[in-house]
Order: sequence, then structure tokens, then C-alpha cells
Amino acid sequence: MRVARRVLQRVMAGTALLLLPVAPALAEFEIQESTIDPGEIQLQYRGAWHSGLPKGDAADLDVLPDEEEAPLRQSHDVELQMSITSHWLVALTHTFDEPIADDFRLSALEVESQIELITLVGDGLGLAVQGGVEKPLLEARREEASDFSLGPIIELAKSDFLLTLNPLFFREFGELAEQEGWGFEYGWQAKYDVTERLALHSKCSARSTS
Repeated sequence: MRVARRVLQRVMAGTALLLLPVAPALAEFEIQESTIDPGEIQLQYRGAWHSGLPKGDAADLDVLPDEEEAPLRQSHDVELQMSITSHWLVALTHTFDEPIADDFRLSALEVESQIELITLVGDGLGLAVQGGVEKPLLEARREEASDFSLGPIIELAKSDFLLTLNPLFFREFGELAEQEGWGFEYGWQAKYDVTERLALHSKCSARSTS
């Protein structure tokens, strides 16, 4: 009876995660974990195809006054991560995209580093800090500014539940930089292990330049 009750509680908690308010993703994003595995090398791909765009060129769009970039039809990240030590990770990311008024292209290169401060073991807290520089490439250099980002990675674990927070502060630099002060973006992920082989995830991200 206790086993059945526990399974029912897990299913109900997992269902609640699925019912959280969500919206379509506007771009690919990653929720970075605080734990670093020494000697590990990862090759990751993240991609997004954007729907709801009108047919035609960018000139046909009713663009908002404060919007500087044409919408993207698709965008893709290819990232190589390498754990130098048990507490230090570096990553190199190539970004490809296709603006509505342009061809598919290589648009940016990002170099990142992560340092683990508190290792998450069982229930409790995991803490790391991450930072990086993103540089536009080729045609994108005439459209976008470079930016620097820095922020903590926070993980809170309790029993079968894990909450990961990625708050990040960023600032543009270079000739095209128009940002005043620091911008802020965040991502979070809630994970619930229903069984040893089944886990439910819910995640979200947002970005503000002011």
C-alpha cells in the first residue's frame, strides 16, 4: 500500500510539472548544471526552427521601433565542452542562423568557462560560476555587438526533485554596443525523477536588455 501511494505521489508531482504555464521557445537555450566531471568531453547540438513568421522579405514585416534584428527562420548551436579538471570546464560554441531576409550563415562564436565551487552530493546545494564572451562573425558583425556574460549556477536537490537556476548578467561592447548598463537573462529547470528510468522536466528562459 505504501509503495502504491508513493508511486501515485510521484505521478501526480510529475503531472503538475507538465501543467506549468509554458510558451513556445523562441530560440535554443541550455540549462547548465553546476557539477563538472573531470576528463569529460561533450559535443552538443541545440537547434530551433521558428514558426509564425509571415511570408516574404523583412521589408514586408511590421517591425517594432525598438527591434534592430530581423526575425530568424532557424538557429543552431554546436558546442564543444571539455572538463580540464574536476572543478574547471571550458566550452566553445559556433552559432548558425538564417534571418528572414538572408541566407543560412555562421553568425557567432562564443568562448565560455565554468568553475565549480560547491559540489552537489545527494540533497543540498550545488554552486558554480560561469562566464563567457560572444563575438559576431562574418555578416553578423555589421548587425550585432559583442557581449560579455557572467553569473552563478545554482542547483537545489531534495529527494527526487532537482531545481537548477542559471541567472546571468551580460553587457555589450564594441562599436555597435548601444546597451546602457548591464542586461539580465535567466533560465531554470525543474526535474522530477518518477522512477529510476523516467524523469520529467520543465524549463524556461527569458532575457532583458534594460
